[in-house]
Amino acid sequence: MRLRPDFDEALWLIQFIRERQPDGKFLLCAFKDKRPVLRRFLDNRDPNFDTEALRWLKQWADGRHHIFYAVNAFTEKRATAEFVRSSRLAHVDADNVRVPPPGPAPTLIVNTSPGNHQFIYELDAEVSGEEIEAINRKLTRLVGGDTGHSRAKLLRLAGTHNVKPDYDPTPLVTILRKNGPVHRARDLLGDAHEPVAESTAFEGVEELARALSADEIRKRY
Repeated sequence: MRLRPDFDEALWLIQFIRERQPDGKFLLCAFKDKRPVLRRFLDNRDPNFDTEALRWLKQWADGRHHIFYAVNAFTEKRATAEFVRSSRLAHVDADNVRVPPPGPAPTLIVNTSPGNHQFIYELDAEVSGEEIEAINRKLTRLVGGDTGHSRAKLLRLAGTHNVKPDYDPTPLVTILRKNGPVHRARDLLGDAHEPVAESTAFEGVEELARALSADEIRKRY
């Protein structure tokens, strides 16, 4: 039986994210098994953005591909951390964490598979890429989530299916909460800064789309 995505849910999340991004490139990615298949950069201020995003989703969100997006916008079509714009969106990947999680309440809660979630936190002001990574680390420690703090992070898209073969039936990624609070960036930055390890070849979305990152994605979601 062909799996039916929820395009309304997918577009709602895409619109929510891109409206909170500064001008730049919005990234969508499709994976097949362990292999990246296609990346699509869209101008997040293009009047035809929704039409182009929906056209891409109808082609690739077919129940056979994993569909991911980048939380933050890029300055150009190069999906590594150095090209990420400033950000108002912090995130945590959380496997087997209770919902709602400890710490600040997420603005959005997305269920990616049984027991696994994403938490998105909207900020009241843009912060630098280094600062958003520091906030991601702080929130991850509070929540007990997974590692994966990069500003160039890929997240699984709501409204599409998690086609990892371990799941039967195949779960639809769903938004559990849409109306959480907006957080003061200054408050979350507070004691969030700490020494940042040197970037590895696998932190950015571009590297994720090239090599072994699909293994990590399939394990965690």
